[in-house]
Amino acid sequence: VEIIAMVFVGCLPSSMNVLANVILSFSCAMQVSSFKKFRGIPFATTMCIGNMRSATEFLAKYHITKEKDFIYKSVHYYGAIFIFALGSSLGVIFSKILGLISIWIAAIFLFIGFLLMLMKE
Repeated sequence: VEIIAMVFVGCLPSSMNVLANVILSFSCAMQVSSFKKFRGIPFATTMCIGNMRSATEFLAKYHITKEKDFIYKSVHYYGAIFIFALGSSLGVIFSKILGLISIWIAAIFLFIGFLLMLMKE
């Protein structure tokens, strides 16, 4: 549903930015509600600040206890934050090059993520 919404928003003219914002905000709300964990770790998929705090907390716990589980969780959080930052940066670049249809690139990556979710380990 989120991918379809992103493709639809990419088809809207810039005069309908308010509608596009409403659709994407609803889509983000669905994502927050649907994806609460990543590899068994509580995770916010649409924002970084809480993830940054959790990553740093697990890193500190690792340095205190030397338990491998804490470093595993910290690395996953920091890795996801890095991917989020990379996607945001690429979003800026592609927005300047392609304009409003650059959202279709995000939809492609979301579709790839969807396919990866369907694969068995």
